Parts: sequence; C-alpha cells; structure tokens
Amino acid sequence: MAGFWSSFFRSGAPRDVIHSVHGITATLWLVLLAGQSFLMSKGLVPVVLISAVHIVRFMTGQATIPTPIGPMLALFNLPAVTCMAIFFALGLANVRRPAAHQRFMAATVLPALSPALARLFQTRGSPSLFVALHVVLVPVGTSPCGVH
Repeated sequence: MAGFWSSFFRSGAPRDVIHSVHGITATLWLVLLAGQSFLMSKGLVPVVLISAVHIVRFMTGQATIPTPIGPMLALFNLPAVTCMAIFFALGLANVRRPAAHQRFMAATVLPALSPALARLFQTRGSPSLFVALHVVLVPVGTSPCGVH
C-alpha cells in the first residue's frame, strides 16, 4: 500500500475506471490473502489478471512514461501476471493436497511485490522510475515470479 499510496490510495489521486478496478481487486487479493477462496468464488481472479494486462498496455502507451521504460515494464509485468495465473492454477490443481495448495495460493502474491516495491522506492525520493525498477529488479535477479 505504501508503494501505491500517492498514485492510488491518496484521496484525490487521479484514476480512470481500469486503474480503479485493478487497484481495488489487486489490493483485495493482497490484503485478504486469507480470504482468497471467497474472492475466487466471486470471480475476481480473472478481473485481477485481465485488469493487470490492461494496465501494462496502458503503461506502454503512457506519454508520461519514457519510451524505454514502457516496454521494459511490459517485459517484466506480463510474465509476472502469467506467474500469478500459473500459481493460481497450480493451487487449484492441488486443492486436495492442503500444504501444496496453500503454498501455491500464497505464492500468487509474489509477482506483485516487485512492482509495489519499485513504486515505493520511487515515491520515497528515487530520481526516476528507471532507477527504482533497477533497485528492485537487479538484486532479485529480475525474476518476474518473485521466486529465487
């Protein structure tokens, strides 16, 4: 939440419908990790994944994001969305094996950590999104799934 405070949670932060949908569903997914089965039963997983793809598409065409950064964001974020979908599918496939199911469902959070940390570093005085991305990605080996 701290990483996205100024761009989403702060009162009066500008946002369109797709940003609102993505921000709300992604926040619910992360904050209510224990309530994933409820969110899943309400059909939010596809909403989170589809809105994330739309956000990546938006970022690559955003005039305020420098040209080399947009494709770099897409190159990292699209595999991260794919990883979340894979972890989710593996969690469902292992529903009868509670330990594996719990690990896979908890792992759905991992792909969201790097983007959130990059935003946090950017809002806390980093000179640019480019620098913030490198602070987050280089030390973790640029793994979009958050698994090392």
